[in-house]
Amino acid sequence: PGQVLAEIVVASAGGIHERQLAVVAVDDARAGKRLVLVHEGSVPAATIGSTLLSYHAWCPGFRRISATVAVDQIPRSPLGKPLASELSRIAAEAVN
Repeated sequence: PGQVLAEIVVASAGGIHERQLAVVAVDDARAGKRLVLVHEGSVPAATIGSTLLSYHAWCPGFRRISATVAVDQIPRSPLGKPLASELSRIAAEAVN
C-alpha cells in the first residue's frame, strides 16, 4: 500500500498531500484482499474521483482502489505515523 499511496499522490498532480490519505488492504471473499483509500474529509470528493481516474488509467488491475472512505482525520501515532490497524478497522467496517 505504501507505493500505491505514493503513486496516487503523484496522480493527483499536487491536489492531495500524502498526509491526507492512507491505503489499506481489507479482506475480500472473492479476491482475498482489496485496496481501500481512506482520506480526510477535507479533500473534495471531486479531487478524489479525478485522481483515481487518472491513477486507474495506468496502474495494474491488482493495485486498483476498490473503495474510498472519508474520515475526519487520519488516525496517527504520537510520532505522526498512520495507525494501520485502526485504518484497517475503519475501512473494513465501511466497505463490508
